[in-house]
Amino acid sequence: MRELKNEAECEFLCIDNAQDSSYQKHVKMVEIEKARFEAADRIMRLLAEYRAISSLEQFKYLHIS
Repeated sequence: MRELKNEAECEFLCIDNAQDSSYQKHVKMVEIEKARFEAADRIMRLLAEYRAISSLEQFKYLHIS
């Protein structure tokens, strides 16, 4: 978890330091977040398919997202 947080902070710092307009920075941040959510969703679907997580864990993930 700590690694993901550090990675996200690094990406956001790079975006903040970019000389793009605030709209372009916002678009980049949205793209990064979308990619992260899609990756997490694929991982959860694979875990569910292989029954590596319980139904309760699936529900918790879906409820948070």
